[in-house]
Amino acid sequence: MKPALLACTAAVENNGDAKSAQRLRQAGAHWMRHTHGRKLVEAGGDRGVLRQNLGHASVATTAIYDASAARHRRREVEKVFG
Repeated sequence: MKPALLACTAAVENNGDAKSAQRLRQAGAHWMRHTHGRKLVEAGGDRGVLRQNLGHASVATTAIYDASAARHRRREVEKVFG
């Protein structure tokens, strides 16, 4: 595990979140890549920048990191059907 990830894991564990600390211990490069992509998009980051950061040839590939449309649809359906 990389030193930065070890420090992050220790900080999370020291804050009392043992479950998240355990997930971080199991994290790999692929998980970190997806987490970076998802968090950037959820925070309103530019998909074009993310596409470049991740080295995707197509914005369609990068779009998999954006689940906001699916969450919006689910919330709208739940308003009607509960």
